[in-house]
Amino acid sequence: KEGQYYLTPLLMVTLGLTVFCLSPGVEISAFYSLMPVVGVALLLKGMLLSSVNAGILYVYAIPVLVTSVGYSLLALWWAIDQFQREDVLFREAERFEVGLWLKHLMRTKDALPSFAEAGFCFVIIMLLQFAVMNSMRDAILTAPESMRAVRSMQLLMIQQLAIIATPALIMGIMLTTSVRKTFRLFLPNWGFWGVGLLLPFMLHPLSLELSASLQWFFPKLPAGAAAIIKEMSDPNQSLWLILLAFAVAPGICEEIAFRGFMLSGFGRRGRVWLAVILSSVTFGVMHQIPQQVFNATLMGLALGLIAVHSRSLFPGILFHFIYNSLSIFRGRVPETWVPENGLQHFVTMGPDGLRYSWPLLLICSVTAFVLLRWVILQSRPAPGEPMESLSLSSYDRRLTDSK
Repeated sequence: KEGQYYLTPLLMVTLGLTVFCLSPGVEISAFYSLMPVVGVALLLKGMLLSSVNAGILYVYAIPVLVTSVGYSLLALWWAIDQFQREDVLFREAERFEVGLWLKHLMRTKDALPSFAEAGFCFVIIMLLQFAVMNSMRDAILTAPESMRAVRSMQLLMIQQLAIIATPALIMGIMLTTSVRKTFRLFLPNWGFWGVGLLLPFMLHPLSLELSASLQWFFPKLPAGAAAIIKEMSDPNQSLWLILLAFAVAPGICEEIAFRGFMLSGFGRRGRVWLAVILSSVTFGVMHQIPQQVFNATLMGLALGLIAVHSRSLFPGILFHFIYNSLSIFRGRVPETWVPENGLQHFVTMGPDGLRYSWPLLLICSVTAFVLLRWVILQSRPAPGEPMESLSLSSYDRRLTDSK
């Protein structure tokens, strides 16, 4: 009975991926070959339809097999972990009812959200995004040509507030007894403020060049995403409005949801790395576009580590704001600008805008490593607790802050 509870949502997700593969325009690629279910389905589809020139498809067989084995091992580990817990093995296998479940959540509150509540928050955010996707597109297309850019930025801010931040805030207020602990509303020490200020300057060039080197791997950007990137670099648009829509709103709202509510819920059992990874993966998936999924997942790892060790949401908000602002300012660099006075050794101007040379990337890599190493080595106990070394137990207590 317990297995059926987990199997039903899994089948629903698998069915959606399978239907996606049935589209005639979807063919296997380097990116799709690494996706669960999609890689196997598209490889089989290609071999069945390409009876003559199927040889090239065998190139994708190795990544499909390797990733499928990896996903299977991950699922097996998760199943073993679930059924080794006594509350799963010995609880009654009663029929699940949403009404009773909601009453139970409202009646039995803890200081922090549970793992299931964090996952449910992510599902709500994704469902809301899918629900309003067509409405937002129609609202942009029906706006006058001169107002489309402003309308898209207005809708982006509404999306951040209503779809991403609001569900997390409502669940945090209604389902927990400590909003401050859930959303990590503590002031960090000055060192973490410095990391939040400096680290995005180090990671932005690395992330940009890594994404540029993997353009062959990802599918082409959708027209809507390309239009948004063009709006960010349009000098005719108000800079403060662009910063508000693409830096301030995401920096606050996304951190509240992913490094606030979800990270606290995923880390409820004290598994810090699992919580950081899950919060970063959900943060990446929320962006939906493959290039942004990859980039946001990597940034989510750094943001998660900062949030865990500082026990505060504020350095992550600062990091997020600066990182997104750098993308905006980079896009507004004039194409005619020529680096000089030694800058030509660190940056260049290419067809895609400002690019970073290897000496700068080397400096950024070393500095980012030092900063992240410092973050990991920090130990800040909860108020009233003595300072402890960075052992696994103290590390886990800082994640949950349950004492």
